[in-house]
Amino acid sequence: MLLLATSVFSQIRSGVIAGISDSWLDKGLILTGYGDQYGLKDNKWEHKPSITIGYGFQFDVKKSFVIDAALLYHSRGVHVAYNTTFTDAISESKHLNALSFNGVINYKIWKGLSVGVGMEPTWYLDTKIADNTISDALDFPVIVKAGYNFKIAEVSLSYKYGFETLYKGVIVKEAAPRDLRLSVFIPLFK
Repeated sequence: MLLLATSVFSQIRSGVIAGISDSWLDKGLILTGYGDQYGLKDNKWEHKPSITIGYGFQFDVKKSFVIDAALLYHSRGVHVAYNTTFTDAISESKHLNALSFNGVINYKIWKGLSVGVGMEPTWYLDTKIADNTISDALDFPVIVKAGYNFKIAEVSLSYKYGFETLYKGVIVKEAAPRDLRLSVFIPLFK
């Protein structure tokens, strides 16, 4: 098995990953009409910072491809806001805890520059915020990534597009996660 792995992968690196994200919930289905008579209405939901830490592996495949695999912890910032009556408003921010497995296939474009696409199955452990009826969720978001490998570290920018509803409340019936993440992979073992 080891012989097979070394013949397929020309180099294997592993190390720590740290990142910061701009996170938000993309509101899909919003109830209108019903709430207007009671003062219920959707307000602006803000973008919030999030942090990511974890441990990852990079496998060089042939000359042009690199496979990334990582186990990550996220402290994901979310914000919800809506009016409950004509005078009362709810505005709440919270950090949701999540664990994910990131898998991305990257194509080397030029020197250390690469682009990739993959998935990041994510388990949100506690999504209780405001009137949210969803307590935890499993999502399978798509990831697109661009990065540059500086030999001592790789810096990448990725966009994460989630599909699973993380928030379902009085007014907003669907809200899926979105993230724009800047991360650094520092290899410890090559």
